[in-house]
Formats: sequence, C-alpha cells, structure tokens
Amino acid sequence: MALALKYRPLRFNDLIGQDHIRLVLETLLKRYDADEIELPTGLLLTGLRGSGKTTSARIVAAHLNCEGGTEKPCGICPSCKAILNGTSDSVLEIDGATSGLVEDIRNLARIARLSHSGKVRIIIIDEVHAASKEAFSALLKQLEEPPPRVIYILVTTDYQMVPTTIKSRCLKFTFNNISEKNIADRLNHVLDYEGISGGATTNQTIQYIANRSSGSMRDALMMLEQLFILNDFSMATVLKIWPDTLPAFSEQFILTAKANDVKAGMDAVYKAFLSYHDNIVLVDAISTHLKNLAIDILDAGIMTLAGKIKESDILTLMRLTWDLRILLKNSSRTDPILLETLWFVMAKELGGKVLTQHTSNAIVLQTSNKDIDSELVDLMKEL
Repeated sequence: MALALKYRPLRFNDLIGQDHIRLVLETLLKRYDADEIELPTGLLLTGLRGSGKTTSARIVAAHLNCEGGTEKPCGICPSCKAILNGTSDSVLEIDGATSGLVEDIRNLARIARLSHSGKVRIIIIDEVHAASKEAFSALLKQLEEPPPRVIYILVTTDYQMVPTTIKSRCLKFTFNNISEKNIADRLNHVLDYEGISGGATTNQTIQYIANRSSGSMRDALMMLEQLFILNDFSMATVLKIWPDTLPAFSEQFILTAKANDVKAGMDAVYKAFLSYHDNIVLVDAISTHLKNLAIDILDAGIMTLAGKIKESDILTLMRLTWDLRILLKNSSRTDPILLETLWFVMAKELGGKVLTQHTSNAIVLQTSNKDIDSELVDLMKEL
C-alpha cells in the first residue's frame, strides 16, 4: 500500500498542521450530535494539494455515519470501514475536473434522494473549481434546496475560481501549508514505524524532502516512498531525483526581468511553479539570491551578474520581494499570477519597457473577473 494511503489520518486528532480546522469541525460535529445545531448544507475546503482537505471530508463523512460508541469515527464499525475503503453507498465522491459537466452535477440531485444505508448522505466534489459554469448553476440550486440530511463538501485548490454564489452558501475552511517541522516529524514517525534506522544522512534527507514538498504532506510521503523503493536514503540519490533548481531559477528570474524578456521570464516562472507549487518558496529563493548579491557588493565592491544589476537596483528588488512576501501570507491564491506580476514590476523598475496602458488595463480586467486580490490589481496598475 502506498505510504500516503497507509498513513492517511483516520480521525481529526491525526490531522497534522490544521489545528484550527480540527477545532471548528470537531466542535461542529459534537454540537450536531447533541442536537444543539443543524449542519450547514455545504462545506468548502480550500488549500494546497496534500494539506488534508479530502481526508478531512472523509473524516466528516465517517463521523456522521459512524455506528460506534462515543469516539467518532470509531474506524471499526461497518459504516466507517466502508467509507474508509471507498465502498459506502452513503458517500459519493466525484472529481470536478472529470465529472464537472452540468449533466454530472444534475445527476447528483437524483442520487442524493436515493435511499442508502447511512445516517447522512455526503457528496464530496473534489477540485470543484474545474466544474463548468452551467454545472455551478446546477450545484447552486442543490445548495439552495437540498434534500434532507444531505451535505455537500466542496474541495478546491483554486478558491478564486469558485463562483461567489457558491462560496456564500458554504462554510469555508482554509487549510494551511503544513510546516517543514510537522512534515519532518511525520516522516521520521513513518521511518520509525517501518523499521528504518535514522542517522545524520537520513535526517538531512528528511529535512530536504520536508523543504522540497512545499507544505504538502502527500508530496512528502510520495517522495519518501521512492526512496523506500530504491532502499537508498542518501542525499546523493535525493539530489539526483530532485535537484535543487532554486538558485538557477532566481538568477534567471532577475536577468530576464532586466532584459525585459517576457517569454523567458514567464517560462522560468512556469517551470519553477510546476516543480515547487509554492509562491512563497519561490519568492524566498529570489529574496535570498538578492541578499547574496547585496553581500557580494558590500564585501567586494563589485558589480554582480556580469555587471547587469546595480546596488540600487538590488535594494529596490529586495523591497518588492518583501512586499510580495507579505501579500502572499495574506492571500489564498494557489496559482503563480502574483509571482508573474512581481516579474513585470521588477522589469519596469530595472528600466524595461513599460506595458502599454491598453495591455495593463486588459490584464487588470482579466484578473478581476477571477475574484482576484485587490492588492494584485493595485500592483498591476503600477505597470
């Protein structure tokens, strides 16, 4: 069995790095069990891949249909086992990317009314943002007029693409990127449980994986599983499989901005984002690179990057990356558009061609239609 499945949390207590989620959901379910409150028709779970969203949806489903005693989900009753095995007739899970047409969503309304063996019908729509416009309209009607004892749990990695009409009818939970420490602790637990002895080399490997997984526990476990297959946990092997491309990306990001090479700059962002899937990791790498360039100037008094970047430019770029870092901490965006925006602002600061007013307005209009952060629109207007 894959490690990500073998070590998937079965209860909220097992959920790592999401204490705020656990607190609210556990309280919600306990008060529902005590007949103090009604359940919301829709839950919207958003966050990075591998942060526990779909797992939490299944835990909610197991709790609501558990036939065991005081501790729910018990994990051993027929209902819990069926839900955990994916064979329960009370839980329907579809993928919005492959089953997001209007006919698929309309069919959910019919299925929701069918009899089933559990207490509550749970419909989980993974990657709901990929559904079509017509499908969202059909889903909206179901959220407004749900059958009794039916709960919709919508899961997404791209919150901005979910229509406001859907968001406003769901209780939203934003999942954090899991910290490197929490990921490393979990991976060490897995190693101990699997009988793999630790050591300096293994610890270095675990820290590298924890950093490279960019807040995704599932990615970290999948990376660890490849090392299990090879039976080799050395850093030499790790770097062969997952080379550290951040320094090269950071230099290319800055040089293409200086050269005003839009295609090369966007290609660099795209490839790095595909590899790391985390804007903060990439922005931190750019900041670190700029800091090292500033140190080179202070230590040696020389121009850096073949004389193309001046000291005053470096200080300006450091300020821009710091400003974006703050914005990213308060943003729920999971796409690279903020990083792309940083590139354009840097290109302008470094003396590149300024976008025409027509192009700038078009970008602002396009991004605004996606319910984009107001701060990003302000950044775009600087161009």
